[in-house]
Amino acid sequence: MTDEAVLAVSSWSWHAPYYAGEWSALDLPTTAVEAHLHHIEINDFMLPPPRYSRLRQPLLRLLPGCPPELWRYSRASLRQLKTNALAQQVNIIAWTINSDFAVPALHWPAQWLYLRRGVAAASWLDVPLVRLNLGGTADTPASQDPLIIQRLTQFAQRTLAQHPRLALTIENHWGVSSDPARHIRLLDGVA
Repeated sequence: MTDEAVLAVSSWSWHAPYYAGEWSALDLPTTAVEAHLHHIEINDFMLPPPRYSRLRQPLLRLLPGCPPELWRYSRASLRQLKTNALAQQVNIIAWTINSDFAVPALHWPAQWLYLRRGVAAASWLDVPLVRLNLGGTADTPASQDPLIIQRLTQFAQRTLAQHPRLALTIENHWGVSSDPARHIRLLDGVA
C-alpha cells in the first residue's frame, strides 16, 4: 500500500446478503470490483463456515469463552480469499477481529487464541492493518479498565514485535468504547 489515499469497502456493506446466507467474505473481491473498488476490509465473522464445521464448532466450544468467530478460520478459506483477491486484483487493506479485551479471566485464553489466529491470518494475507474492538459492554465497570489496558498493551507489544509491518487500530463502536472519553483513556493507557 502507498501513502496515497484509497477508497475501500468493508465486507459489512454486504451484511444483508450475508445474514440471508447468500454471501460470504470470499465473495468480497468480486463484489468490490463490480462496484469499481479495489481495496477491501474483511470482517472475520463473515468468513464462510469451513469444512467439517460440525466437528470444529463443538470442539472449540469446549474452550471456555471461545469466540464464535474462531471456528471460521480455516486454511482453505484463507487460501480461497487470497486467490480471489489476487484474481480480481483487489488489495485487502484491513482485517477486522471482533475482539473482547474485557472478557473474564477464564475466557482470556480463548480470546488470546482468537487474537493470535486473526493476526496470523492478516499477516499471511499481507494485510497492513488489523482493526480490533475493546469489547465489554457499556455497563462494564471502570474497575476493569486497568485489566483491559494490560491485555491490550500485552497484545500490541507482542503483535508489533512479531509483525513490525502490521498496524493496529481500535474501533470506537460498541462496548466500553461506547463512551468516547473512556475509549480515549483506555488507549492513552496503553504503554
